Amino acid sequence: MPTCYHCKSSQVKKISAIILQGTTNIELGHGVVGIGASKRGLGIGGAKGRTGGKIKSALVTKLEKKKPTDPFIFLGFAIAFILPAYLLYPESGLWNKDEGNLGVLIVFGLIIICLAAFWQSKKTYPNELNEFNNTWYCYTCGSYSLTKSKKKIFSSKKK
Repeated sequence: MPTCYHCKSSQVKKISAIILQGTTNIELGHGVVGIGASKRGLGIGGAKGRTGGKIKSALVTKLEKKKPTDPFIFLGFAIAFILPAYLLYPESGLWNKDEGNLGVLIVFGLIIICLAAFWQSKKTYPNELNEFNNTWYCYTCGSYSLTKSKKKIFSSKKK
């Protein structure tokens, strides 16, 4: 049974499990029926709706910040926002040939930055995700411990 590296308590759990178990998905349905009367007659009306969301504890919200960011976000940003903005809005002045195509340089520079961030994150993401999945949280002292094959290789106090 795993124990805390700092206080030796057995009240520890993996961060990924805390997040999974501490998040509740809710879906609510509601309906309304109304009857109205006037000099002209009666009327009946109704409405039906659905709403949903997630309920998270404060601990889950705190621990979710430790989860590494997926590298495809950088690539998605470049493809979803920068390139279409450039191609769809030529009147924005980015196409102005009198300015020496400064807009073209800016757009392609942003795309190159996003691609570089994507490639860098793609290299480090598996290790960061593995570290996240092997990090334990102590409910007694609030510290983190990183284990790998039952061997403690890292620990950190409250953050």
